[in-house]
Parts: sequence; structure tokens; C-alpha cells
Amino acid sequence: MKEFLSPFQEELTDFLAMRKKTVCAETYAGDCRILGSFDRFFTAYGCTEKSVSEDVVNAWIQSLFASNARKTVADKVGYLRNFLKHLQYCGVPVFIPRVPKAAESYIPYIFSEEEIERIFAAADTLPLPKGPNANVLLRAEFPMILRMLYSCGFRIGELLQVRVGDIDFERGTVLLKNAKNKKQRLVPMHNSLSSMLYQYCAAMELTQDCDAFLFPGQLPGEHLKRNTVSHCFLTILKATGIYQEPQPHTRGQCLHNLRHLFAIKSFAQAEQAGRSTENSIPYLSVFLGHYDMDGTENGSAHWNNKVEEYNETHAEPFGEKTFSDEPGLTKKMGGKNLNNPKSAPVPGNPNMIESATVRLSTADMKTHLNNNVFIVGGAGTGKSRFFIKPNVLQMNCSYVVT
Repeated sequence: MKEFLSPFQEELTDFLAMRKKTVCAETYAGDCRILGSFDRFFTAYGCTEKSVSEDVVNAWIQSLFASNARKTVADKVGYLRNFLKHLQYCGVPVFIPRVPKAAESYIPYIFSEEEIERIFAAADTLPLPKGPNANVLLRAEFPMILRMLYSCGFRIGELLQVRVGDIDFERGTVLLKNAKNKKQRLVPMHNSLSSMLYQYCAAMELTQDCDAFLFPGQLPGEHLKRNTVSHCFLTILKATGIYQEPQPHTRGQCLHNLRHLFAIKSFAQAEQAGRSTENSIPYLSVFLGHYDMDGTENGSAHWNNKVEEYNETHAEPFGEKTFSDEPGLTKKMGGKNLNNPKSAPVPGNPNMIESATVRLSTADMKTHLNNNVFIVGGAGTGKSRFFIKPNVLQMNCSYVVT
């Protein structure tokens, strides 16, 4: 825990101790970084009393605009607002600012199919890194990372924290235990991706170590660093001639673009199957692990512009162009048959919401294991957000909600 200089040393320490237990590691790191910055600014501003005035808050926000994009400023103000609400609850006089509105909406770069093929081809022929500190495992890890991002819409931070024991090869699923917003979710994989992932684990000698990270780093017990993967991706973009210089204060071309591409493909596939984008939003919201459907709806404003274009140029089902579907790859892990037809995902239908007992197909909107579901859980466990709300909005069956 870092030391603070302002009169709020005790409050900051208590707040961060509470946050460490209730939020994910990435959010907690942001809390420490942003609140440390505000603590230093508050002290330098000459504040000595336990109160936070409008003047000092606005001065801090203005200082952020000097070196940050509006979206970054909005994110940092959000971190501060959480702490200020904590102070307010403790009886401290505070001014809680509004979150600045970003002047421009983020428009992601969408890779074309031809660009994706070039990226995958370059990744598959990635030369061995050189130098005394080079990670020689990256040549095997990076192609697998790209395919999982492209086919499942993972966030790169979520994927890098996956351990071998989180993968159920029998059912073809990946359990994300440390997803954004301290959430967990189960992500199904296409059969071809599951087969490829098993072959990767076998080649990396990971099949017998459930606690090992799926993408191990150079040091024992660590996973591959995000910056390493991002740098490798940037190198490939430049080598293939796809790279474009980013506009100021924008992400430009990055790994997160593959998540947006997954969403576009999912919406396109839904339309090809006769379902509207609006009806697909609840399902995709759950699949992508959004906090609520607002994030999915905001994203769909950009994605919808690309769906029609994608449908006009691609008639193949999602996933078949990238992976070779070789049936009969009977593999065993821990004595389990990995191609058990009773538990494998429905062929050609990778976009399913799954829980421990229920599978809901976005293709036919029917349960695969039973027709009656009784939802029980404590407050805040996600009953409404992740099960009731998406399915009620789809009106795929009758519901009794109490």
C-alpha cells in the first residue's frame, strides 16, 4: 500500500483496502494509480483541511486534459468519483463532479477478411525471437492467442489470465474467473478451435498441469504480458503492410479490434439466420461479458454499419474459414473423451450461452438439457442480469418471475 500525503491518508488507505477485496486486480491498480495522482495534486494545491472543494476537483480535471484524451479523462474522473462518494458516506464535505462526456465516440478499426488471413499467415510463420531475454515460447503462443481472440471475442486481459484447469475440453468451454468487473462467465468454443487448443496444450506440455497459465510468461508462475502480445501484433501489422498510423488520442489498430470484429460477425450471422440485431443484443451482451446491455447497445451503433457490408461479402458461417474442421480427433485429457457428442457444443453454432446446467442456443432458442429452469441465487449473483433479462427480452418461452 503506497503512502499518501494529503489529509485523507486514513480514508485512502481504508478505501483501497476495501476495493482490493471487491474489484479485479486491474481495477484496483487503476484505483491506486488515479487516487495517488489526485492525492499528490491535492497536496500541491495547498489543501490542508478534510474537505474537497469544487475548485480543486475542477483544477485536477483540467490538468488531466493537458495530456490525456477525453475518454481517458472520463475514466480517471470515474475512479475519483468512487472515492469521493466514499468520503461523502463518511461525512466529509465533498464536491462530486460529473464525468466529462467524450467529444467523439470511439470508432474501432475493423479488419477485413483478407487482412485477417494475412495476419494469421504471418503469425503462423513468426520467426523465433532473438536475444538473451527473448521469449521463445511466443512463437507457439501468439498464433493461438490470435485465434481465441478472433473466435471467442475475449478481452486480451481475460485470456492471458486463463489457466489450463479453466478449460473443459470435453464440453469445449473456457471458464473466465477473473473477467472485467469481477465477473465470471463460461465461453463456448467452436469444435475446431477446441481441437486446435488441445493440440497447443499438448505441444506446450501443459495438459497435466491444471494450475499452469494457458499462456505462460518467461518467469515461473507468471502469464504472458499484455505488452508483449500487443508489441508482437504491431510488428505483424507492420510486416504485412496493414499498419496505419493512429490518430491522436485513439487506440488505432490493436488486439481489441478482434473483439469488435467478433461482435460484427455474430450480428451478421444472426441476421443471416433471420434474427434482428436488437434481438441478438441480450445474448451477445452475456457472451461478451458486458456489465449490462448498455455497453452492447453502444457498440452496436458502430457494429451495425459493418454488418450489412459483411453479409454482402461473406456467406460462410462464422469460424469455418479460419479453422479446419477435422472430425474424429479423439483426444483424451485426464481420462475424458474430448469428442463426447453428448457434451460437445452444437456443430456450426458456436454462439451459445451456457451455465452449469443449461445451454441456450442462439440459433434455435431452445434449452438442450431440459425445458424447465428454476433460478436460485443470492443477491448480486447475476440471476436477473445474466439469465432472466436476456431471455425475457427474447421471449423464447414463458417465465414466472418473483
